[in-house]
Amino acid sequence: MVRVVEATVDTVGELLFGRRLRLRVLLWALDRTGAFNQSEAAKGVDYNSSGEVAKELERLVQLGMLVKYGRPSRVGPQNYRRVEHPGWDVAGAARRMVAIAPSGRHDLGAVELEVVDVDERER
Repeated sequence: MVRVVEATVDTVGELLFGRRLRLRVLLWALDRTGAFNQSEAAKGVDYNSSGEVAKELERLVQLGMLVKYGRPSRVGPQNYRRVEHPGWDVAGAARRMVAIAPSGRHDLGAVELEVVDVDERER
């Protein structure tokens, strides 16, 4: 049995990473060359809850893909910066999976993926 799945950033994010927002944040951070803060990330991924975006950024910090700095007295925005890490290759591969449109807007990319039922493949 073969199913055809329309693969958008949200669909691939849900299926590959378990959460739609996770891939949005990962791809947005992949494009950053300088420092950014949590609010900029929330706006960049078009998500209303900056707290949820902060959770995803923290995961990237825990993986060693981002470093956070600033807020010595816990006042003001939390700042982040990308660091060299092989995980960014995973982000690039995920980006290719959704066939990002030339405009660079992540939500415009769509391709069809063939998903094979594992049980059927083993027969």
